[in-house]
This record gives sequence, C-alpha cells and structure tokens, in this order.
Amino acid sequence: MSIGVGREMPARALTEIELGWSIWQGAILQDMPNPKPSEHSPLGPGHFVLLGALAAILILTLFWAITTWTSTDDVPISKHGWIALGLGTFFSLLIGCGLMALMFYSSRSGHDDVATPKLTERGEETTNDQK
Repeated sequence: MSIGVGREMPARALTEIELGWSIWQGAILQDMPNPKPSEHSPLGPGHFVLLGALAAILILTLFWAITTWTSTDDVPISKHGWIALGLGTFFSLLIGCGLMALMFYSSRSGHDDVATPKLTERGEETTNDQK
C-alpha cells in the first residue's frame, strides 16, 4: 500500500518528522467504516434527559452570573481595578493558550513517547527480546 502521493514508503529508517508525517498521512488515508443506517433516532430518552439537565445547569449559571453582576452596580471599581482585571484576564488566557499549544506540539513531535519507553505502538508492552 502506498502512503503519500503515489510513492512507496522507503526501506530506510525514518526520522521523527518523517515518521510523524507518515502516521498523519495514514490517518487521513484510512478507509472510514461505513456506518450502518439506523432505523431509530440517534438520540434516545437518556440523551434527552442529559441534554435537559445540562441546559438547566447552563440557564441557572447564566441567571446567577447576571444577577450577581447587576447587583454590584453600586460598587465602584477604580482605574487600577479595571487594569488589574484586564491584565489578569489577558495573562490567564495567554498561559492557557500557551499550555494548550505546548501540549499539542509535544504530542505531535513525539516527546510524549519518550515518557513511556516500555510501551511501543498502541500500548503493547515490549519484551526483553524486542529491546
């Protein structure tokens, strides 16, 4: 089976970048299973109960946030308070986005594979003969 654009995989050892690229291409080129047509609705009664409970929690949270925000109208926030609020929000988002980017980079570049050298592909343990 050829992977990529009409070429066979080389017999030589692949670098980390080439290995990651070939795995990524393989994931794209895999044949997706054809789902069987179902005669019933994909959402059962349990799904509707779960969606209703989650919607109720969302509505209660929004109601609480709105009432709390509007009940503090008479409390003044100084210029320094607004600056602190803005900087805190900005740096919280910056750290969160940065950590997520590092997580994806680490996962894609193979750095996470080194953390479990005992395991090979798909969680299969290696034996002493395979090392």
